[in-house]
Formats: sequence, C-alpha cells, structure tokens
Amino acid sequence: MSRGPGRPRAFDEDAALDAAIQVFWQAGYPAASLDALTCAMGIARPSLYAAFGDKEALYARCLGRYRDHVCAFVQEALTQAHDFEAGLSAMFDRAILVYTKPTPRGCLLASAALGDAPIHPDARATVARSLDALEAIIAEFCERFVSTRRDARAQARLIVTFLYGIAARARLGVPARDLRQDVKHFTLVVVRTD
Repeated sequence: MSRGPGRPRAFDEDAALDAAIQVFWQAGYPAASLDALTCAMGIARPSLYAAFGDKEALYARCLGRYRDHVCAFVQEALTQAHDFEAGLSAMFDRAILVYTKPTPRGCLLASAALGDAPIHPDARATVARSLDALEAIIAEFCERFVSTRRDARAQARLIVTFLYGIAARARLGVPARDLRQDVKHFTLVVVRTD
C-alpha cells in the first residue's frame, strides 16, 4: 500500500499484522474485538483504520500474510526433497509443529475456511486464493515425482485437503504424535497408489 505525503507511520506494519494474526487465530474473527486487536498491535483505532481499513479488511490482510508464510514453508520443504515421500514428510512435519503450538492451535486459514470466510467476501476470496496457491506449489512438486498417469493438480488437492484436515484435528487438541501417525498412514496410501 503506497502512502502519500504526510507523517510517517510510528509503528511497524508487518509486526502489527503479525500481532493481529495471533488475535484472529486465537479468538476467531467474531470474538476478535477492536480493543484486543489494537492492544496486541500496539496502535490506536485511528491508526488501525488509516493503515488497514476496517476489521474485515484487516482480517483479509492477515489471512494473506499468513498464506505467504505457509506457502513459503511448503515451498521450502518440497523444493529440498529428493523424493516424493521425503517431501510430504518434511511438509507435514513442519505443519504439525505449527498446528500443535500451545496457542493458537491449528491453522488460521483452515479455521477461516470452516468458520468466518463463508460470510465475509474478502476473507473468502483470500482463503480461496490461498488454497489455489498451495495446490499450485504442491502440484508442481507432484509433477516432479508422481507417475504421468496421475493428475498432479488432483493429487495436490487431496494433499491440501488432508493438510487442512489435520489442522482441524490439531485445533481440537489432537496431540502431535497422533497427527504424525495419521500422516504416516496417509503418506503410505498416497505413495502406494502412485
């Protein structure tokens, strides 16, 4: 977002967004009050409105920033993989570390997709773009390793669906060891059916 002339912002926009992400992730969109957001972000309401717009616009920006982080770690895990199974394992291991933090648990995008996005057009669009971005990264990875008989995009959709599934289970408190067992079984099925 470009700014015209005037006084420079007295806060770090990225740090403020990261703080807002934590509030939305922990509380969900409806329960994330403007007081909680501004307190976590270390800014006053006028600064929030001037920098990010209203609460819904801030939420969409937070979802987009979170998506960028997720896409980066997925890309890194898959790019470094020497085979299909190793790539999936690295990606899921990293996801489980994020999903099972003491607080907040799960995935902000998965939580938004299941709860808030359907009634907020900007959030819905951001989550849809996020799914597409993840699928594209994973499809490119699948094209490197899976049989040419398989549709890489369909394979990627299956993997993203499972990724969101374990995020939902983590949000409900399922421990990391159980999620790793789920990943082990899923990976065996996906690798064997190639």
